[in-house]
Amino acid sequence: MSFRRLLPCSLFALLALAVLFFVLRHGPVDPGRVVEIQASLDQATPSADGAGERHDDQVAALPVAAVPAATLTTEDGGSERTFEIALDEGVVWEADGLTRTLRIDPPATLETLPVRLRELAGKREVFPVCYEPGYPHTLAYRRIITRDITVELPSPDADPALPPGVILKSRPDYAPGFAIVSAADPFAALAALDPLRRQPGIVSADIQLAQQQSRKVMPNDPLVPNQWHLKNASAARTHVNIENAWLYGASGGVRGAGIRIGVIDDGLQTDHPDLAPNVDTVNDKDWNGNDNDPNPAPQSIPDPDIGDHHGTACAGNAAARGNNSLGVSGTAPEATLVGMRLIASPSTDTTNSEAITYLPQLIQIKSNSWGPIDDGVRLEAPGSLTRAALASAAATGRGGLGSIILWAGGNGLGALDNSNYDGFANNIHTIPIAATDS
Repeated sequence: MSFRRLLPCSLFALLALAVLFFVLRHGPVDPGRVVEIQASLDQATPSADGAGERHDDQVAALPVAAVPAATLTTEDGGSERTFEIALDEGVVWEADGLTRTLRIDPPATLETLPVRLRELAGKREVFPVCYEPGYPHTLAYRRIITRDITVELPSPDADPALPPGVILKSRPDYAPGFAIVSAADPFAALAALDPLRRQPGIVSADIQLAQQQSRKVMPNDPLVPNQWHLKNASAARTHVNIENAWLYGASGGVRGAGIRIGVIDDGLQTDHPDLAPNVDTVNDKDWNGNDNDPNPAPQSIPDPDIGDHHGTACAGNAAARGNNSLGVSGTAPEATLVGMRLIASPSTDTTNSEAITYLPQLIQIKSNSWGPIDDGVRLEAPGSLTRAALASAAATGRGGLGSIILWAGGNGLGALDNSNYDGFANNIHTIPIAATDS
């Protein structure tokens, strides 16, 4: 990873500096403890809960069930949407948490889709995909059907009545009145959805769809003069005039010491020379690879502009080590970074909500430079679990002061998009951040 990867001024370049200084007044918290490979190798995707590799005996035991209908109606992006099941593709998740697309030629039928996809997947669990009618069949609009179903109950203490073949997976503390149930595989989840909705005591039931989130554009350190957003000599350009906050060479400077910033993104290169001194490798997390290593997957395309470098760049904007005669400086050059790998492959409502509520008493700030595609057309919001997670974090994080949840305002100017169309940035519990180049 070159130092210039840390230079581009993304929508999180400023890291809401005023918010950071406000948080610093409350003092530090003691520490507690792809590339999507298609048949013709095109571009990148993320991983979901309710997804993964099954053991050989589990795969052999799975029944073959036909897809019950050509369409699926379920909550997505904060509203009820209807999707068409794709009969010419599916996905599998690789061990590194990235997805691989399977192409079916000639296309399957509803009856043969499960068998055709399993033949292509071999021993790995396979996932069907769907698209809204009228939208292009691209990664931005593709939804991966998982085996997990979000169930709303009439009260927080109600027990869901489940049809055969569906088990209770979890009841998130941050979302009272909701439960996550799981079927044997995505095809079984599709078959169980309508029976589950008819069960007594079930208010609503919606299959969790995995979605590839859109990455948002992005002292004596030799490249600091290029970081015009921090300080520049031109009166015609806006900057944060930050040296009077840092106060290098004097006392009383504010540089982020004692503050943890969780970078929820496509990964964080923990051994980067300009980041390593500030990285917390004890509390990091990877939802894509289901482990605690937030480093991006090894580069599988030899183009340095393609790959999971977005999170590392955002981390550098926030807290690259300053005054070390190396590379660049972050806005808070002495803050601690926690890598939280979430969007290197498609994420679900469950994984999004788990990231938002991860270690809320230890990590004061969560940086989110991602969200729905900015096409100027779609209005998309967080799912029900993520909405509950945002409310919980804002109310209970930082010992009751509330987690500081920053969100990118968007990349949609070229499409005449409105930041309010992004229900993550527009949520009352987040702080949307935008940038200017003038």
